[in-house]
Amino acid sequence: MREYEFFIPVMPPSTNSIYAGTHWSKRKKWADSIHTLVKNMTLGVTPFTVPVEIMIRPVIGKGCIARDTSNYSYALKLIEDGLVASGVIAGDENDKVYDVHILKPVTDRKRPAGINVLIREWRENSDAVIC
Repeated sequence: MREYEFFIPVMPPSTNSIYAGTHWSKRKKWADSIHTLVKNMTLGVTPFTVPVEIMIRPVIGKGCIARDTSNYSYALKLIEDGLVASGVIAGDENDKVYDVHILKPVTDRKRPAGINVLIREWRENSDAVIC
């Protein structure tokens, strides 16, 4: 089973802050920034041609506060869209992305805040584990 793991060294806004009325221009700036980071982190990755699952594990690092686990859903969406924009996955439709998971955040104040990302070929009954 093929997989690829990488780290996004920024923490996007919480889903709550987006629902609170973040202006579209700020949302676009975040989207463009995350898409660029994903593209840079996946340069040279052979595109996945079978359905995948995407997992993220937030890292609560230096200067970052913990959130409810579901409050990282905006980050997951930006990363998924970045994977599409970079050509690593063919699309984010449900015939291409079978599962997405937001795993319990890890607190490590010695590390930079950000998001661990794991993309892998989907298999039934797979275990959602990221280092």
